Amino acid sequence: MPLDPFLAGKLHLIDGLAWPERPDPEVERRFEEFFRDPAPWSPPALSVEDRLVPGPHGEVPVRVYRPDEGTPGRALLWLHGGGFAAGDLEMPEAHLVAAELAARAGALVVSVGYRLAGNGVRFPVPVDDAVAAWRWLTGGADRPGYRGPAALGGASAGAALALSTALRVRDEAGGTGTGPSGTAPAPVPPAALLLAYPFAHFPVPALDDATAAQLRDLPAVLRFTTASIEDMVRTYTGRLTALPPAALPGAADLAGLPPAAVLLSELDDLRPSGELLGRQLTESGVPVRTYQAAGMLHGHLNRTPALAEVDRSLDFFAAALTELS
Repeated sequence: MPLDPFLAGKLHLIDGLAWPERPDPEVERRFEEFFRDPAPWSPPALSVEDRLVPGPHGEVPVRVYRPDEGTPGRALLWLHGGGFAAGDLEMPEAHLVAAELAARAGALVVSVGYRLAGNGVRFPVPVDDAVAAWRWLTGGADRPGYRGPAALGGASAGAALALSTALRVRDEAGGTGTGPSGTAPAPVPPAALLLAYPFAHFPVPALDDATAAQLRDLPAVLRFTTASIEDMVRTYTGRLTALPPAALPGAADLAGLPPAAVLLSELDDLRPSGELLGRQLTESGVPVRTYQAAGMLHGHLNRTPALAEVDRSLDFFAAALTELS
């Protein structure tokens, strides 16, 4: 499909622009207008609480979303995207997604403010933070109350972190009942994975010719170039060679992971990574369901449900969560 008509009508606002390195009111105004959706988002009725979770590198900020009525029957740990080096608990891909999934699925959702790569922070620090948050959610003494299973998910780089967390949990559990030291209880495995437009491979597989031709007409600021992908990987891991499989987990052994719901953005340079991941999970014996958001760009969960495909994407994940019991 072509680009969503609403988005296509706004491309002129950012044509020729780059993300500003220093404040530029006119550039910021044009980006703000580009990201303004057909209607403002109205947050659902929830209780929202900021907490700090202990971790190996210090406390990890988390934000807990709880439906107002009753004890939630399921939980989700959610990790925003941002190329491993950007993003926070306020961005729509964190705040809006967590709130919407809590409301739509009647779930307790914990959004994680993991440490960002850069300034001396590299893999595995963000994964360590995610694992610490998972251990707290599923077994911490002061964890928030919920009934039933817990799922693990994330978007883009956050989807890679979710996968890396699930792999570590799988390996630490190992059927022994204890963690690697033999003293700490083994973490509880996730009941499901919710992965939005995952960035799980380096190099990223090539796009099909038809999609590549469509993307060539987009403003450069909406594209992932070879150089920008290499910069993300180098910032996160410190190198481009001999990468640990747990860092870009498409290279890891995926057997034994829980069922996965994989959401793709149709017009996305990174879509082939999500598509390949789906095939790898299937080959590894992991049940997979996939939804491709038609006409959407990478990161479309940073927009509001006023766009029909964002609404359908949130429903796709909410359905996967609601099935957990």
